[in-house]
Amino acid sequence: MLVYYMITGLLLPTMLVGFGAIFRSHPPKNINMAFGYRTSRSMKSRESWDFANRYWGALVFRTGLAAEGVTLAVLAAGYLAAPGQMGNLSLVMSGLQIVLLFVSIPLTERQLKKRFDDNGKPREGF
Repeated sequence: MLVYYMITGLLLPTMLVGFGAIFRSHPPKNINMAFGYRTSRSMKSRESWDFANRYWGALVFRTGLAAEGVTLAVLAAGYLAAPGQMGNLSLVMSGLQIVLLFVSIPLTERQLKKRFDDNGKPREGF
């Protein structure tokens, strides 16, 4: 059962690492509504699109790596300390991972607002 909890517990962090690795080095070429970091601010210009996708990719890559390590440690410790509570522990870890994913959005938006004006033009000094 531990293997099941490890696999399910590592799904989201592994996806974050994978998408982060792709987006930080190869953002989607065209601004589109199907794939990429899609917010109204990121889609204002090609420059803001590239920046947002690269920034978000780097952010979720690091977040995913950290979440993988923490998840492995917590689930292993939980299995040793309270094997009957693994379902609850796995659910809590998944919830925290989802929170980390959603936190990446305002962090990316803050950087976009800092670096680009309302028309998607780069601000001076960036």
